Amino acid sequence: MKSTPILRCVLIASLISTFQFQSAIRAQDQSARQSELRQEKEKALHNASEKLKGALGDKQDRLSRAAQTFLAATDNPDDLVQLKQATDYLNNTLEEMKKDPAFAIKARVSAATEAIQVSKEYQELAKAKTPSTPTPTPKQPPTGDPAGGFSLPDFVWPVAGGVAGVALVVLAVFGILRLRSGFWMKFDGHVSDIVSAHIGGVKKRNDEMAKNLAAIGEDQRKTSSRLESIEGEIQALGRRLRQGGLDGGYQAASVKQAFDEYARQPLPVEPEFPAAADQYLNKMKRNSTVVKPDFQNGILVNDVDGKGELVLIRDANLPDEAQPLFVVPRVTQFQSKQEFHAYYERYYDCQRPSAGDVWIIDPAVVSTVPGGWQLREKGVLEVR
Repeated sequence: MKSTPILRCVLIASLISTFQFQSAIRAQDQSARQSELRQEKEKALHNASEKLKGALGDKQDRLSRAAQTFLAATDNPDDLVQLKQATDYLNNTLEEMKKDPAFAIKARVSAATEAIQVSKEYQELAKAKTPSTPTPTPKQPPTGDPAGGFSLPDFVWPVAGGVAGVALVVLAVFGILRLRSGFWMKFDGHVSDIVSAHIGGVKKRNDEMAKNLAAIGEDQRKTSSRLESIEGEIQALGRRLRQGGLDGGYQAASVKQAFDEYARQPLPVEPEFPAAADQYLNKMKRNSTVVKPDFQNGILVNDVDGKGELVLIRDANLPDEAQPLFVVPRVTQFQSKQEFHAYYERYYDCQRPSAGDVWIIDPAVVSTVPGGWQLREKGVLEVR
């Protein structure tokens, strides 16, 4: 019976060592995930900077100077103060130039908008990481210790592991000695309760972490979708500015000539949305082209056989830049909800897909790319 206090002390020491070891492992995993996420954001910032650099060209104005300042700051993204100042400078310059009626929105505006958004996301992630992982103050190694030598924590964990191993051996010995008195069954019950509670807590924390990661992934997906939508809106606004600002005289002669050619062509009569798919296809029949997906290149291509599941609405007499390009379902009725998921879910959203008549609430928008057309904005369908 005198060995009972010793056994308790050994058990407590073993549990403490095990808990400290697991805590260290969790901290390392969390730090690794945080570091990986930051590397992804830093890579996205680098890509956005390269895109902005390629879109600047040789033009020298306020926006170009602000962009050059931003590019210089992205060379050292760890300097958050400089990066924030450069981002704010670029954002303010862009907003001021947009107020100028003679300002023409081009590809560099889209690149600048994307770079500003990615920079703000990177700054938010870096700020969130800074409090939990402060930068340690460099210390001089003690006299006589070589640089990069072992520190005290390097010995703590091996010693703790050794203590835990000895404790387990001692527990095994005492368990064998007191097996006849029924102590082992009681001890096993206590240990099982402690382990179950510990595992339950770990599982709960893992579930919460998984939910947080899923939420972060969803936010990134929404942000990416929103950036694509903003890019499409900027392109549409650019077309409107080029068309509406010709009388001001700030556009080039080639743009005026393109507009004159566009004005001489009769505009197609487009039905208003929402519209039934069969009515819309009948009205736009002369401007329709059957297309099919090219999964290898991720684009839509012309279907010479006329058996594709989508129809491109495009007036061949007009340049693609002067008209919206829509893709709509070639079928006017769904036989089942699986038909929507199999062929149209990539291009359209539908709250309750089922069998019934297809209505186009908002058409999907595409843009011309080499070899075909690429989706720019998903549409919305409804089954009635």
